[in-house]
Amino acid sequence: MLRTNSLALVIAISTLAVQYVSAASCGVIENNTDFQGNDLANAPASSAEDCCPICNANPSCTGFAFGWGTCFLKYGPLVRISKVGVSAGAMAPTPSCGVIENNTDFQGNDLANAPASSAEDCCPICNANPSCTGFAFGWGTCFLKYGPLVRISKVGVSAGAMAPTPSCGVIENNTDFQGNDLANAPASSAEDCCPICNANPSCTGFAFGWGTCFLKYGPLVRISKVGVSAGVAQASTSQKQL
Repeated sequence: MLRTNSLALVIAISTLAVQYVSAASCGVIENNTDFQGNDLANAPASSAEDCCPICNANPSCTGFAFGWGTCFLKYGPLVRISKVGVSAGAMAPTPSCGVIENNTDFQGNDLANAPASSAEDCCPICNANPSCTGFAFGWGTCFLKYGPLVRISKVGVSAGAMAPTPSCGVIENNTDFQGNDLANAPASSAEDCCPICNANPSCTGFAFGWGTCFLKYGPLVRISKVGVSAGVAQASTSQKQL
């Protein structure tokens, strides 16, 4: 295993892990939207963005609504309703590293390392690094790996592989999804819409046109529209086809 004594590298990786949890876990904030019922707790805040880490710190919180200087934390399935002056956000799924394999290492392909107290702690650290495909944990250290992972037996070491990046399948040209608009974001191509959609737990698909991703929610109904391209998030099974 590669061992580096670079304190700067360790700090940088740890900082990336913290940024991933705090910045990327609530997806797009939806204006004039509330979640019906399922109230869990509330807390004062100055903005909807401030509700994200508050929700993330509560294991039962699946989303939140913000209004009147207050975060209203929600639990369970989230049902959207329109409410002027309220903003809502849904927690993104926790990054998955699959099953942690005991007495296992990944051969070579060392990327970086960072201190940790358990193999489970390596998952968000790896997930925060775009080049990391897996990790090995031993001696209080996460050894991040890149590229294809080749398993070898090593007593006292545990290993985990990152789940595949969510796919949006085939981009369909001259196609739009009718209604069900969730949010929009600037982008340079339809392919750029895929990670934006996948970062929002409510997004089931998207349409791209005029330099903009139009995120969609719920069942998807295809319609023909020249100059627009469409994609389905994570091979969603909730779509309806015409």
